[in-house]
Amino acid sequence: METLNLSAIARVTVGVVVGAISALLSVSMVHDAVANECLTFATPENTVGKQVAQNFETVVASTGLCAKVLDLPPEQSERMFRAGELDGELTRVMDYSDYEQRGMIRLATPSIEGQALLVSFDPTLKSVPELDGRLLGMLRGIEWQREMARDHGNRVYLPNYSVMVEMLSLGRIDAMLIDNITFKRLGGVLASPSRVIIGYRNVYIWMQPRHSDIAPVISDALAKFQNTGKSLLDPAD
Repeated sequence: METLNLSAIARVTVGVVVGAISALLSVSMVHDAVANECLTFATPENTVGKQVAQNFETVVASTGLCAKVLDLPPEQSERMFRAGELDGELTRVMDYSDYEQRGMIRLATPSIEGQALLVSFDPTLKSVPELDGRLLGMLRGIEWQREMARDHGNRVYLPNYSVMVEMLSLGRIDAMLIDNITFKRLGGVLASPSRVIIGYRNVYIWMQPRHSDIAPVISDALAKFQNTGKSLLDPAD
């Protein structure tokens, strides 16, 4: 009789242990599933992009969602977003017509408020048309730069802003288009450049149409973040 009781107890004990292990495995699988469901965004491959990425991931985390941000060249980011390989981009202009035509969603809250600058060593240069035949440095895949330079023929496309600043410093280009935030971080290597504001352009977050339910949640979280006086450009906590 005692043997039977011990056997029953052993079966119960084994069952409890197996059940506990199964529960732990289930929890682990859920956690893995959540981790694998992170939204993937992209931001320009430069100092500003990295700063924005860290803060944006924190903003999204406050909603209970998960986001990972990749630093990519603008042209590659644009291509991947069009192909559906990215869930969103963090710094595109408001009226990005190609995305509008494809039904992409623009979040209501701007991610960054900024200025478009024309930078050179010629203090008399006040606009792109005044460049005449001189070389203008710019990045591929940046809509506001395409717009500002649409009537200028001598364009030099460079891989990133760091190279652009170096090229201007060496005299290999005569002027460059850059936003004020990036210039603030990278322009220190230039000796007394001339800066002219040629436009004010806020940039926005664009997301895939499949995320129409998530986009307002992220937009509201970003607005709440900014209403505290913070910016995606602030040093990350």
